[in-house]
Amino acid sequence: MSVETIILRFRDLSTNAGETIKFHQGKIKKHKHVWWGWWNKAGETIPSETFQSLMAIADKKGHLDVFLFDTGTGTLYPAKIEKIHWDSRFQEIDSPNWKTTPEYYGGRKLKAWFKLREIGSGIKDEAALHKWSYVEIDELFETKKSIFRDFNGKKVSSFEELRHQEKTIWFIRSFKTGDEIREILLYDTSRVKPSNFNESITESHSALLLWLSDLHFSKDHHAFPLIKRGVQKGNNLAEAIRKDLEAESFQKVGGVIITGDLTWRASEEEFALVRSFLDDISSWSTLTPSQIILCPGNHDIAFSDKPWEKGVLVPEATEESRRNFERFYTDLFSVIPNPYLASGRRLLLARSFVVEIASLNSSYLRQTEKIFQGHGFIGEEQRTLVANEMRWHDQDADVPRPFRIVLLHHHLVPVIPEELAVYEQQSSLVYDAGAVCNWLVKRRVNLVLHGHMHHTKVVKEARSLELVSGNTQWHEFTVASLGSTGVDLDHNKLDRRNAYGLLEFSKKSVHLRIRELHPKDPDRPVTPTIVNMEIPYENPAYAI
Repeated sequence: MSVETIILRFRDLSTNAGETIKFHQGKIKKHKHVWWGWWNKAGETIPSETFQSLMAIADKKGHLDVFLFDTGTGTLYPAKIEKIHWDSRFQEIDSPNWKTTPEYYGGRKLKAWFKLREIGSGIKDEAALHKWSYVEIDELFETKKSIFRDFNGKKVSSFEELRHQEKTIWFIRSFKTGDEIREILLYDTSRVKPSNFNESITESHSALLLWLSDLHFSKDHHAFPLIKRGVQKGNNLAEAIRKDLEAESFQKVGGVIITGDLTWRASEEEFALVRSFLDDISSWSTLTPSQIILCPGNHDIAFSDKPWEKGVLVPEATEESRRNFERFYTDLFSVIPNPYLASGRRLLLARSFVVEIASLNSSYLRQTEKIFQGHGFIGEEQRTLVANEMRWHDQDADVPRPFRIVLLHHHLVPVIPEELAVYEQQSSLVYDAGAVCNWLVKRRVNLVLHGHMHHTKVVKEARSLELVSGNTQWHEFTVASLGSTGVDLDHNKLDRRNAYGLLEFSKKSVHLRIRELHPKDPDRPVTPTIVNMEIPYENPAYAI
């Protein structure tokens, strides 16, 4: 049986809870219709033949009865579609009428737009789904092959079943006798195996990695509005980044790196703000969790109730703050973190450049009053675990390999001249920085990214490497400190600005740019680029 209707996925990301539906219903009340944009995920493209068949139903009936599914609240909204608008070349396009499109879209070009004339009341009863079965459409995917074929001809079982499928649109038909009825939770199948260290390579069309640090999401120490409301002049952080990327002629990124201090107090409420922010980034850049990697900072595994105060006796990380971080991590990645909170990713950017990224937890040591606070220790056990999981064992300089990145929160070398590791004087350097640097050389790491000091700094470190052959060679790696992406400037005494980083991969090098951000459009910096440099490959295996 052919497709009869669709379910469109959405979540309140750039709006307050419930406002996505409210804004669309407001336009319908004023103009008799509204345009609803389709935020497709990576790998999804226009299913033109299926859209055409659905429009044939709408033309015959006068409208097409569809559903809008809010994954955040588990609510289903019945709606009526009059038209689907897309470009014949499958390019992203403007709304057909911005006047009848909610303002929060911000002029975004999208793959398709749906003209709605009615949105009904929300439905919480999952029984409304049981009247329908899935129809898997291969043309929805760029590969022209659906990875969800096990769902074809199966009853739609639950809101949770829909959530676990990494897709933004479902094609359905009426349930009929003989359809399979078992529930499938996708991450419990062999198709998807979440892991702290991804075995497979995640592909992306984009050649960019987005680097963020020291976001410090909170109600009182975050520089940007937490949610974009109406016509306010300021942008929330996700919107500020998106607009600056567009100013640089970039639409999407292939992955996100965060070097710690996601929160201010490591509270459950602050981690919820981080999750909403990442959902927003993932939505407009069509990312999956396998394209996100992060490490905790001293504010995320707080060593005291006030991690920003210096000189306080902090014997160990509080159990509550670690639990909150682990709960956030598990919810985001669908896997329980290992005891070190270390992780790794393998990405294929622009379908050409292989990059391996490992995350180390540097907030891992009992502290001593006035000597060590909020920074800590990597340790040989953690380094060994990461090397084994990433399969970083080859020390031969002649063997091709991907570009390797390590991220941690605290720094390996001083970022300001005055910072020296002196006994009874507080330092933010990693306690075993020397051992970590030697490990980086042996594992042929190209780039180290960190945060913590809210100060931008790039240095190059060169160390000798004894090869398996007995010869000695020098290995150079770059260490970059981003500064703070999101903290209020009252806590940014050195730089007095917010910043984010871009890593753009090409055939010869990685282009590192660090750019200044401002929450208010009129105050955007005239010359936003702070760092602009090339990091050459060293005998890479960047293409497959």
